[in-house]
Amino acid sequence: MAFKKVSLQRPEPNGKTISEFFNVIDNDENSIAYALNAIDQVHGIPVEFNPPKCTIHFDSSMKENVSGLYHAKANKITINPNSPDCKVTVFHEVGHWLDDYAIHGTRKKSIDVDVNDLGLWQEAVINSIEYKALQELKLDVEKGAIWQETVWPDGRETINKINCEHLEIITRPHEIFARTYEQYIATVCGIADLEDEFRRKRTSESHQRYNTYWEPVDFFAIGKGFEDFLEASGWIKKRSQL
Repeated sequence: MAFKKVSLQRPEPNGKTISEFFNVIDNDENSIAYALNAIDQVHGIPVEFNPPKCTIHFDSSMKENVSGLYHAKANKITINPNSPDCKVTVFHEVGHWLDDYAIHGTRKKSIDVDVNDLGLWQEAVINSIEYKALQELKLDVEKGAIWQETVWPDGRETINKINCEHLEIITRPHEIFARTYEQYIATVCGIADLEDEFRRKRTSESHQRYNTYWEPVDFFAIGKGFEDFLEASGWIKKRSQL
């Protein structure tokens, strides 16, 4: 499905705010609460939804390479305060929580085939350059590949051992949903420092090597498909009414 090439715009949130469903233990206005407020500017959830409150707090004992974690059974999110992208990581982990509790107000998740409103988003993801590159890398691993060669925009060439565990994790459907959500909120929130924080994260070598996130031009169709889901689910006001 072709979309007119225009920038993604911030929609009008509908229903209850997301932040009211989070118990912020470490209320640092410049990080966790700040990120939740940014989400509130983009979307809500319908008033009839009543997901359980989720606890979110900092955990300075987290490993250096872990920015945040969603603990599904405990219904809590921990954020590494030492991470340079801790605020946009809040977006990512909230995406996991929403995937778990708020799609259609049930425990239906993004991986469920009957969640038809996600069809355009799924189609756009599957057709994206980044997703195809990840699938090709997985196929290479299945064929016995151990090393990955990367050619960078500045002409450098690097060879790194493929992290098979990481590759398996980032290709799981719920991880793709959370990354879509994270990139969508960072893209449309209209808050410059959060946009810059996400851009630095997206363009870091660790993420570029695995095509974790999408180039802006490739993300447009994904973002529009995701926006269609938000509208159909009542998380944003119908755009025809604006």
